[in-house]
Amino acid sequence: MATNITMDTLLHKLEEIPCSFTLKIKGLTQRQAKELLNKLQREYECQEYDYPEEQRRYFNLMTYLHYVCRQLKEASSCNKEALKMDPECIVSLANQAWISYLERSRYEDCQEIETIISKASILSLNRIKHIEARAEIAYSYARFGIKYYKEAAKWYQHVLDEVKENDKVSSFLWQYGYGLLIRRNLRFHGKGKEYEIEVQRAADLLYNVAKQDYTFRFKARAWAELGNLSYLVKRYRKNWQKFFPKEIQHLCEDDMFLIAAENIKKVNDIPALEHYANFLKRRLQNKECAQILQQSVLVKETSRAYQWLAQHKMTMFLHKMKRMNKGRKEERPACIDYCEEVREILSDYDSAIKLQQNYAAMECKGKFLYHIGQFKDAIDVFQNIHSLLQSTDTQPERFDRIIRVFCQIYHAKCLVGLSRDASSIIQAKDLFRTAIEMSFDLQRTRLAEIEFESYRITSNDDYIRRDDDKLPRMTELQTVAIEEMKLILHDGEQTKESMFEELALCKLVKDEDRVIELCTEITATGIDPETQIDIAKELIQCKDFDKGLFLLKQLIICDQLPMQAKSFAIRAQVDGAMKSLIENDYILTGTRLRDAFYVRFLDQVPTDRDMLHVIFVAHECNKDITWKLQQAFEELTKLNSTSCFDATPGTSKLDNLEDNLQKCYVIAVLMDITDLIIDDIETDVFKKSIRMAQCTQMKHNRSKSLVAIQLSEQVEISSILPDARHVQLGNEFQQNKTIFLHDFFLQALLN
Repeated sequence: MATNITMDTLLHKLEEIPCSFTLKIKGLTQRQAKELLNKLQREYECQEYDYPEEQRRYFNLMTYLHYVCRQLKEASSCNKEALKMDPECIVSLANQAWISYLERSRYEDCQEIETIISKASILSLNRIKHIEARAEIAYSYARFGIKYYKEAAKWYQHVLDEVKENDKVSSFLWQYGYGLLIRRNLRFHGKGKEYEIEVQRAADLLYNVAKQDYTFRFKARAWAELGNLSYLVKRYRKNWQKFFPKEIQHLCEDDMFLIAAENIKKVNDIPALEHYANFLKRRLQNKECAQILQQSVLVKETSRAYQWLAQHKMTMFLHKMKRMNKGRKEERPACIDYCEEVREILSDYDSAIKLQQNYAAMECKGKFLYHIGQFKDAIDVFQNIHSLLQSTDTQPERFDRIIRVFCQIYHAKCLVGLSRDASSIIQAKDLFRTAIEMSFDLQRTRLAEIEFESYRITSNDDYIRRDDDKLPRMTELQTVAIEEMKLILHDGEQTKESMFEELALCKLVKDEDRVIELCTEITATGIDPETQIDIAKELIQCKDFDKGLFLLKQLIICDQLPMQAKSFAIRAQVDGAMKSLIENDYILTGTRLRDAFYVRFLDQVPTDRDMLHVIFVAHECNKDITWKLQQAFEELTKLNSTSCFDATPGTSKLDNLEDNLQKCYVIAVLMDITDLIIDDIETDVFKKSIRMAQCTQMKHNRSKSLVAIQLSEQVEISSILPDARHVQLGNEFQQNKTIFLHDFFLQALLN
């Protein structure tokens, strides 16, 4: 090698060997590098890296980050630590060649650099060493965030292709890293064959780590990630188990999280504990979730652990406070009874901020102070965040801008809450305007919320109170807000994005007519199934059942209804059926109930009891019960004759219509419907039931319960109703029959 080797020549040689300094990281600022540098240092101090391979790749990545921050001495020091741990690490050797080139004087001989590159090139012929180096580069890309996930996946795939022939070189570290990367990236991918392949690959990689017994920390994490993966896939796929290895296809996400919990007890790993806490939170086990988060704080006092714990406590506290203050006229809640809880939450936030300059924790603390009415303290917090973010020389990143925007909003709200004089209102308006300017590229609804909030909060005191005589003023402000939003957001150009933005604003101002118009326009542009469900929800919320249910029916017919939307589809059909029933449109009622049944029993056959729940709804709101029940049974007979509900073609589930009809009439008696045409009934059981009901005065709840029990012994009501609680009809049903029947039918379908 020539003494005067050029930088381009050296880089060309290093590109043939996996090297940190050949990473294709574009647009990485010193601020971003410092943030990741600090994050890695905190992880290292918390002993996140137990294995030599983890420590080595930590030092290699730190070498590169120090170089980006123009800290060449620190970069050289980190690289020497990496070489001490593994003198034959290809990445460390290649990094050393680059650092040596930068540190040498202009006329110094480059023989040392040539020797290092030669050694690294020879080692790259060693298959195991070469695979380790590629896995390390993939890890580096993954740590730079979602923007580089695609590049990381490409490198991980090279590793996977190379180890297929020889499992001995397989390492749980890169398998876990690749599986985690795919799992995280699935949120942003579409559907189809490629999606299924990615799910299967992630499940296989994570299970390979989960079944290894010598690494409980990664075993716990892998089981937790498998639980997250199954939860994610289950929402979009019916037969989601087929994507998982055969050994665990019988497990649901709950089982996977519980297995993870058993391994967590052995190692007390922070990320695994946080996964488990998140799982408990989804199951609404708030006390257990708080205990796990408290345990994570006791294991390692990290800023994130304290922040999560404080946020969970805050959510529980605000929910409790809302429940306790329900019905109060005052907008500001009384917190005097909760002083100890408040101090505890604030203490956890302070601990998070003390351990690290955690902007998210500061923002949450400010919001909490705002919600409990401590406006002065909240303003101090928001001003502190603003001054800290302003002190940075570089342009704030997207996440910091979101925090800054919300700090401005809540600062303005605090000013209005603290004092509603003219100067406070003017200052609040200025803060809102600044928030609008800073939020130019945030998610599409954010700007609409900010703009409307500025009119809603800062216009005047009367508008805040929403007095009836001020409604014209409210309408005027809303109109101005909409017109300004059209100009600010899309300059009059009508695109799908602009329609979504206007839809968000119209929802805020509760302009239902315009919401329906926009939903119709968006649907005409062509949308995917998930968006179609969202549009259907908006239409149904605006009481346009015809259009909303039509969109749902399209998805059902095309078999594109995601699993997570099944409950919503059933509820929507039942709500629509109840609406048409009240309007005495019995044919439409039967159609919508049939659609609800179709969604409920897409892959199973309904029983007599299931069908009786249709009649439970069908006889409500109508005096001519005999005719209506007969019509309902005719509908059910037709429905039952269709092949999609038959266990075997040609078999009928309603073998004894008369017997089922008797049972329905008994249920009608229990529902306190006494205007039946008894002369048209020929069955002794029904006449006996009527007489018994009249003798025990069914209009009184206590007598009604006794009659229900006696009747259940004679005609086996308990075999029809799904739960004995529904036989014991109490005060709630007496007050509102329609709601009771609606909820009863819904529960039967959703269970």
